[in-house]
Amino acid sequence: MNTYLETAISVILIILIFSVVTYVVQELIAFRLQSRGTMLRDSITLLLSATDSSSTWPDTFFKHAEIVSLRRKTDRLASYIPASNFALAVMDMVAAKSPAARTNDLFNDVRSGLTSFNSSDGNLFVVMRNLADTSSNINELQNKLEQWYNNYMDRVTGWYQSNTVKTVRVIAIVVTIGFNLNLIKITGDILHNSTLRGNLVGMAQGIAEDPESITDLYTRKFEDRKNEILAQSIKTADSTARKDSMIDAAVHHFTQEKIDALQSLVGDLSKTKLPLGWHGIPVLTHRTTFGNFEKGLVTLTGWLITAGCISMGAPFWFNLLMQLVNVRRAGIKPTDNSGKKKS
Repeated sequence: MNTYLETAISVILIILIFSVVTYVVQELIAFRLQSRGTMLRDSITLLLSATDSSSTWPDTFFKHAEIVSLRRKTDRLASYIPASNFALAVMDMVAAKSPAARTNDLFNDVRSGLTSFNSSDGNLFVVMRNLADTSSNINELQNKLEQWYNNYMDRVTGWYQSNTVKTVRVIAIVVTIGFNLNLIKITGDILHNSTLRGNLVGMAQGIAEDPESITDLYTRKFEDRKNEILAQSIKTADSTARKDSMIDAAVHHFTQEKIDALQSLVGDLSKTKLPLGWHGIPVLTHRTTFGNFEKGLVTLTGWLITAGCISMGAPFWFNLLMQLVNVRRAGIKPTDNSGKKKS
């Protein structure tokens, strides 16, 4: 049973490492392609334009000072819009539509501006009318609008995660084939190679003793790091040029840190003598025999299993690995021929 437990730990360790590789690659791609900002822009555009594709409300919203101030560069989309900025921008846009002259009473200006909207102006303004009718002052209206916006962003987050799953699956397939990760063959190799199994279990125990070496890689996001530096620069009242320089340097350093950590992780895995990649693997010729076809089918199946496991995400495999390592630690150590417990 100890052999099977160690084999399970070893296989899960391999899946965990390449799940982390897949996650970091996905995050880096999403950051470079501004995936979060694009999803945020599209979801708010849908909210403001409703069925009218020619509506100018989305353009007006994203050009509002409350929103423009969140963009670090003119060619970068805002990846996060706080509820307070959203509420202030929308209320100001509505108040600007008031048929009467603007006053110092923003609440009345908003209520007046709502009379100029109709059903084709988007779902947001229907919500705004309902919130204004049930509010007694501008602070209450702002709080209700912020709460409604946060609830809407929860749904947007769900849409983003749904799109992310598709990207992760594609990356998982590329990583699997790139490293030739045939889980069927790998499991057999580990099961029948006590030295390899021992090396992998030792690596798993090292991760269990220093879990942050893995968890930091999939919990610390590129966007979060950028926002940390942005918040810090705002507090210290840095100039725009210095702020941009600080963020660029921090993101570059953060990216390099992750890449170095991944290279170290995969390097440690290679040191266990686990065969990775395509080195030394013969290429099938056009004279494919049935045996080669059968072997290729098994390889394809192994790849699909591996890619599917990697797509399940690093947190799942990390928790499972920790549980199995703890089970092994709690077990009785086997004895050698002299009757002494092995160290």
